[in-house]
Formats: sequence, C-alpha cells, structure tokens
Amino acid sequence: MDDIIKELGLEAISQEEKDKVLVQIAESLSKRLILRAHDRLSESGQKEFDALVTQGDTVKITEFLAEKVPDLGEIRDEELDGLLIEMKEFLAAVKK
Repeated sequence: MDDIIKELGLEAISQEEKDKVLVQIAESLSKRLILRAHDRLSESGQKEFDALVTQGDTVKITEFLAEKVPDLGEIRDEELDGLLIEMKEFLAAVKK
C-alpha cells in the first residue's frame, strides 16, 4: 500500500489521510471489480452472484468469483491501474 501512496505522490500527508485515501481506493477498486466480473458471468451466474451479494457473505462471494471468473486477478490489476491513472490525473488537475 505504501507503493500506492508513493505512486500518487502523497507521502507528505498525515497517516490518517493516507489511510482514508487507501480505504477509498479499496472501495472504488472493489466496486469496479465487481461490475466487470458481473458482466463476465452468464445470466444464471449473474443471478447466483446477485443472491450471494444479497446474503452479504464476502467469503462465498470471493470463492464464487474466483471459480467463475478465472482471469479475476488480471481484471483486478487492470482496474487498479485505471483507477491510479484517474487519481493521478485528478491530483494533477487539483494542483494547477
């Protein structure tokens, strides 16, 4: 996680602020990952996934996605890269 803070150029902010940024990144990444994974599922898989989400069992959700979406790790990496690019662009715009 320190790599992310460094990559975004946020080393100078307080630890509390770093923690907030990391939580926001994790939440955004999770949402993006779920949306992409959901799109890759069959219609029946989407229904099963939606039922798991309704139950709120994160272990079962993780196991389900790992089984049904074999390239989940690649999707995660792509989404993280995209998210970091967006954040860098945002931070650059704010600094102007």
